Amino acid sequence: IIKLYNNIIEAIILNGKFKGKYVLLPRIPMTPTDKPLEFKLLQFPVRLAFAMIINKSQGQLKQVCGLNFENSCFSHGQLLYMACSRIRKSSDLFVYAPQKEKQKILCNPYTYLT
Repeated sequence: IIKLYNNIIEAIILNGKFKGKYVLLPRIPMTPTDKPLEFKLLQFPVRLAFAMIINKSQGQLKQVCGLNFENSCFSHGQLLYMACSRIRKSSDLFVYAPQKEKQKILCNPYTYLT
């Protein structure tokens, strides 16, 4: 998101077919049909995301990156390499891994959140 206005969001698409495209997203009036009362919602057609899978972040540069290896992962090395290549400085990468997973991940210069 570049800028938020009252009725429009100015943004650039980060991935997918239209990656890099500049867009203006207007509020869209919606009238729910499954409610007994008739009313109109005015909302933006976007979905908020606080997390992204590592593969989805490929090709993007991030200011800060946090990794959660709480659930076992089949290829820590590949995913860690891809995540590390998304940031500029190692101090901007934070890794959370339970004790048993830490033994599988070799990355001394990175910060563990335990």
